[in-house]
Amino acid sequence: METYRGSIYKDDTLVADNILIELEVVSKSGRPRSWHGQFNLPLDALVKFGENANRIVLEDGRQGFFVLDRLLTNSEGLRLFIFKGNGPLK
Repeated sequence: METYRGSIYKDDTLVADNILIELEVVSKSGRPRSWHGQFNLPLDALVKFGENANRIVLEDGRQGFFVLDRLLTNSEGLRLFIFKGNGPLK
């Protein structure tokens, strides 16, 4: 996975800005097929992600919608959001 800086939106509301996002784009025959990744937010960040209105905007200008796959909590007081892309990342 590669690491990028970016922002997370729920609907059109900014949830997190300038955070590290780990992202992997899976390609087949040189064409992007799917993407997935993860990011951390503090435990006190009360965010409920829905099915279709979650969007990542990377600092390089690419953006795409995602669905939450799993939510974990680590010993550092962070929530690890593991997601899958829902449509293109462009």
